[in-house]
Amino acid sequence: MLKDELTGETPSGAYWRFVTIVSDNRLAAFATDTTHYTFSAPVGQAVTIKVHLIYRRIFQALAKQKGFTDPDIAMEEATLSVQAP
Repeated sequence: MLKDELTGETPSGAYWRFVTIVSDNRLAAFATDTTHYTFSAPVGQAVTIKVHLIYRRIFQALAKQKGFTDPDIAMEEATLSVQAP
């Protein structure tokens, strides 16, 4: 996500202007990343977890601001069933 240093606008799509990188959550090609999450679950019941890894061509808030409608691209999807302790 870029910040336009002239106007202070964030996110900015004006990458040709003087901008700073506010955040960058991209994964490099063929890279892996691991994250951990903790959720509360009903005791003794099975829980279904659905995971979606998507590719977006542009930061979502900027796409809305500009009226872009490019769809997300599903890269990976998985569904897991886990028995809560």
